[in-house]
Amino acid sequence: MQRALETVIPCLAACLVLPSSASAATLFADQFGGGGGDLNGEVPEVSSGASWVASTIFNADGSTEQGAGSATLAFTPADGLIYNLDVRISGISPTTGTTNNWIAAGFVNGQSTLSGTNHRFITGEVVGTAWMMHRGDISLGTNQSFLGTGQLGAGNFGLGVGGGDNTGERWALDPASPDIDLRVVLDTTAGPGGWTATWFAKAVSDSTFTEVRSATPLLAGATISAVGVARANGDFTATVESFTLTTVPEPSVALLAVLGGLAGLRRRR
Repeated sequence: MQRALETVIPCLAACLVLPSSASAATLFADQFGGGGGDLNGEVPEVSSGASWVASTIFNADGSTEQGAGSATLAFTPADGLIYNLDVRISGISPTTGTTNNWIAAGFVNGQSTLSGTNHRFITGEVVGTAWMMHRGDISLGTNQSFLGTGQLGAGNFGLGVGGGDNTGERWALDPASPDIDLRVVLDTTAGPGGWTATWFAKAVSDSTFTEVRSATPLLAGATISAVGVARANGDFTATVESFTLTTVPEPSVALLAVLGGLAGLRRRR
């Protein structure tokens, strides 16, 4: 057995490739089965200890009411991981004559139970760091992805020291769908100063995601203290069907863990 392990361990060090899903962990998962009361204070089905901090426009069953605001879970990323934020939106309907017909998901700085245009990932208590919006009718505007500094009260769309893309990068799916899956991937494996975000989307009926914005470095000084959703103040309907945050360790870290376990087994033998 010892001789066999002495042969296997060097081979693993040279050629083992671990599937990313092998060590995936779920930090948050919510299917919004809490009925029609307010979402604020509710605890997701899977949670790392955080409860929802939400405006009254977000309900425990995932439905939303007219008005602007956000719903967030406290979260601080760590180096050396890849975080997948997945949010499914259904039943989004267009408004008439306004671009305030969007719902958003992403990584943000700050939390708030307040309602109003200053609390929807743009300014005020909750500022987006890496997020994306989906509109009910793209003829009234475009879907967009954003980077911001994550500085509270920094100004429009997170603009402040270090700048930001206040117009966002446009994206669209063909065909457009009122039921959509949004995904923002935060990659911290490069360590401090090297974090990136990548944006994906797909119609619920599709089998695979489309990358709608490639990996982009976070702005210098950007801060993330929560993840969540937000909506604009137009007269439209939208339901958050599911919300999930998972994490996958850097492949080299997982490999070292496996090799360490095998080496320990060899010593015991």
